[in-house]
Amino acid sequence: GVFGNRNNYHTELERDFPGIDFTCIDTPKKVESIRNCDKVVVMTKWVSHSPAGKVKAAAGERFVPIFGGLSDLKRQIAIWIASGAIKPLTAPAGREPNYAQAQP
Repeated sequence: GVFGNRNNYHTELERDFPGIDFTCIDTPKKVESIRNCDKVVVMTKWVSHSPAGKVKAAAGERFVPIFGGLSDLKRQIAIWIASGAIKPLTAPAGREPNYAQAQP
């Protein structure tokens, strides 16, 4: 799950990481939708402390703050994939992952 979805990160993340299911929320009121996410990322650059705290409380150990922008988030996702911390599902034909492009 990604909280702090500025400039519609969702579309770009799904394009760059086929096989990863992203749930992006823009308000802590939607925190229920991240219940089944492996990781819950808060883009601290775009989110104030109070809403981030609510998401952190709901996420528990799955909470990961990202101190930066979209390139920092992509770098972290690529690290998780490379380490096996998250596992992509099979990508649709023609959309095979090229996770190296996520590296700045």
